[in-house]
Amino acid sequence: MKDPPYINNHTMQIADLLGPLEAERISILFSPENLKVRNLSISFFSFKLPLEPTHSRTSCKCLIFKPLPGVKAENLLVALLWEAVFGKKFKVYHWYVLFNVLIRTINKDKNSEALLSILVILTANAATTRWNSNLKPMKSIFRRIYGTESHQFELEKLLNNLPYRLPRKSEGIENFMQITEGMFKLEKPKELARIGVGYKDKGSLSSEKVDPELQTFQFFIEKEEFFDVLLRQVQLKYSNLIID
Repeated sequence: MKDPPYINNHTMQIADLLGPLEAERISILFSPENLKVRNLSISFFSFKLPLEPTHSRTSCKCLIFKPLPGVKAENLLVALLWEAVFGKKFKVYHWYVLFNVLIRTINKDKNSEALLSILVILTANAATTRWNSNLKPMKSIFRRIYGTESHQFELEKLLNNLPYRLPRKSEGIENFMQITEGMFKLEKPKELARIGVGYKDKGSLSSEKVDPELQTFQFFIEKEEFFDVLLRQVQLKYSNLIID
């Protein structure tokens, strides 16, 4: 297996090697800096998700995620979490947004563990995985496993570790984010610059040895380690809620 490519937060450099849609998805998720959920910008929630293969195509169908004007990242995230826990309109593409939040902010802390717990339990109890399917809310899953008397207590223990307190009532995801279907025009990646065969002048190269910048690569390794540790913790803690 080849080593993963070095990816930085310069979107135009990524787009030179990838199509613009793939570049947008990657750059919005990863950059060599540690962010917490409370530091997310509202622009993070504005992106496009392809619904079709992009290889050898001039365009593809996609979902367009766009926060409504004036919405704050905190309020949007709370609306998503409320729907995932209590609501009836939490869909697979909403799950994808929360997964993006986890990957962007993951750390070995209670916040990341709680968010990963929600994501794992929802998918483990999902009947279908179509992008527009509804997922069963956390409250229903906990009630079925723990019973009507103790499910609220068990659920509260998880919710207390989220970065935000959830309100008693939902204001509706549709009041914070617009999600529409559209078409995205794909452009061919730019060809890499090459030196012609007849080019003789090699110039003068420095004799100093330059060490490669491994900061970004180490960032990926660290995040992968965090994910593995948290996933094992979640699987152990909620083994009775996770259906193989």
